[in-house]
Amino acid sequence: MKRAVYPLILAIGLFTSYCQAETPITFAGVLAEKIQQHDKQGYLDKIYQEIARRTSLTINYDVMPMARTMSLFDHKKVDCILPGSSNRYFDRTKQHDIVRSQAISALLLFKFTFERNQALLAAQDLANVNIGYVRNIKMFNALNMPPFDNATHIVASHHRHLFDMLHFGRTELIVGWYPIVNMLATARNSERVSFDADHVLSTDYLVVSCHRSHKTEAFIETINKAISSMWQDGTMVAMHPNGTHHLKALFPPPAM
Repeated sequence: MKRAVYPLILAIGLFTSYCQAETPITFAGVLAEKIQQHDKQGYLDKIYQEIARRTSLTINYDVMPMARTMSLFDHKKVDCILPGSSNRYFDRTKQHDIVRSQAISALLLFKFTFERNQALLAAQDLANVNIGYVRNIKMFNALNMPPFDNATHIVASHHRHLFDMLHFGRTELIVGWYPIVNMLATARNSERVSFDADHVLSTDYLVVSCHRSHKTEAFIETINKAISSMWQDGTMVAMHPNGTHHLKALFPPPAM
C-alpha cells in the first residue's frame, strides 16, 4: 500500500509544480486616450504588441482608470502594471520589491497655457494666477518652489479634467505631462497650447513594472531584449506619434 501512495504523492507534487510554473503573468493597464485605450490602438498598446511579437509572449491586459490600476497592483491582484514609472510613484516602490523593464517611452512635465497667455510661461512671479495640475503631480518638488509657490493651486483628478480647467478658463496655466496635454488639445480642437520646451520640470520614463518573482524576472529579461532591439533598429521611435519632442529625453534610455 505504501508503495502505491508515494508515487501518487510524487505525481501530485510534480503536477502542482508544473501548474505553478505555467501560471500566466497578469497585467493591468492605465487608461489614457491616444496612449493606452480599450481598443488597443494607443501608441503604447502597439509597442506592447510589437514586444509580444518579437518575443512570442502573450501580454493580455485590460485598461482602466489610473486609481483602479494602481490599487490592483498595490494589493498584488496583478503581477505587472502597464506602464510602470521611473518616478517611483505609480508602482509604490517603498512598499514593494519591483522589477522594471528598460524604458519604452517618456512623459515630460511642462507648464502649458494658451498662446494668448504665453507670457506666463516665463513669469517669475505667479501671484494671483490660477495653476492646475493632476493630483499625483503635486509630489514633484518644483511645484513647491518659485514661481509656483505664490500661485493659487487647483487640483484635477486626471488630465482630461485638467485640460478642461484650462479650456474653460478656470486656470490660466496648467502643469501636465507631454504628450498627454497636446493630444487632448488636438482632440478637443481647442486653440493652440504653448509650452517652454527648454524647461522640463520632470521626466518620467515609462517602463513595464512587475512585482519581483522568478517568473516576472524572466519575463522582464526577455522583453528587455526586444525593447533594446526596437530602440536600435528605429522601431521604437517610429511607433511614437509625430511631433513627440519628448523623445529627445530618451537617448540613451536609462537603466531602470
